[in-house]
Amino acid sequence: MIYLIELGAHTGTTAVTLRVATASYVTRPTDTPANASFLGRVADPGNFEAFLFSAGKTGGASEVGYGEIVINNPDGKFDAWINYGFDGRPIRIYAIADAFAPFSAATLVFRGSIEQIVTARALKQFRFRIYDRRLDIDKPLQTVVYAGTTTSAGATAEGNVDLKDQVKPLIFGRVFNVPLVCVNVFNLIYQGSASALTGMLVYDGGVPLTYTSDYATIAALNAATLVPGKYASCLAQGIIRLGGKPQYAVTADCTEGATAASRSAAQIVKRMLTRMGMTTADYVDATFTALDTLNAAECGIFLDGEVTALDAMQRVLASVGGYIAPNTLGQFEVGRLSAPGTPVATLTE
Repeated sequence: MIYLIELGAHTGTTAVTLRVATASYVTRPTDTPANASFLGRVADPGNFEAFLFSAGKTGGASEVGYGEIVINNPDGKFDAWINYGFDGRPIRIYAIADAFAPFSAATLVFRGSIEQIVTARALKQFRFRIYDRRLDIDKPLQTVVYAGTTTSAGATAEGNVDLKDQVKPLIFGRVFNVPLVCVNVFNLIYQGSASALTGMLVYDGGVPLTYTSDYATIAALNAATLVPGKYASCLAQGIIRLGGKPQYAVTADCTEGATAASRSAAQIVKRMLTRMGMTTADYVDATFTALDTLNAAECGIFLDGEVTALDAMQRVLASVGGYIAPNTLGQFEVGRLSAPGTPVATLTE
């Protein structure tokens, strides 16, 4: 068995793919990629560990799995690598039967990300620390902040200077008693989520206010005629406007997602993956359907700070005892660890 490794890197001017293996291998002219050389310099293809949750646990937050690959460089052929950029670049590891097998027969056994390249032996040996694809979503889910430019009356909702650079809130699913952010004190405009909502029931100190109508834009919302005790919305931007100055704290019960079915833990996590730039090729949709079958309860989460997507997903999945983890193809799967059923065999001493 030969392990073939493709390392993504940036030379400073262009992105490149570097290829090494546990034994020298060259792809055929009919392969994709064609005539690609994998130099046999891998001393250790690495030990990789990953857990659904964390080591020794059957619940809670999962951890990003990691491993290390060792590559020999006795003749200095790879010396230039020390100046390349590897942080966050992709890595793929394939297994193939022998040097004569076509590359199409190789099996992808790992797809992940590179943390960094390390050398402690005067460039004679490199070590690559690698992570599974959870590292790709272990990044802030929300990066949009308030500009702090709403310093006078008008159809704007960027908050005053006190809100400048504060992360805008996000809502997924259905949540209750959300503290609304006053994003325009002059026109009494408040925001519950920077993403689109499907409903907002607003309260002034716990007392429900009367809803009037929804408007497509902030400009139309700002131009609407309202009286005290009533409010209107711009659900496309998660915003409401009051008809009069509130007496107490303004809160709301907020709903995101068109139907109750779209507010299950699995469907919320799928939308979070989409927000992180993932496509249907990056996750196994059947596992989300299967988790819905196990638990399709309506749930939700309110995020009012810088939270990583992985953390937010784990919070949502924890409500149904679920997990998220990438498979060997680097595709995200969700599931739930359940009690074992009837044993198929009993082993005794």
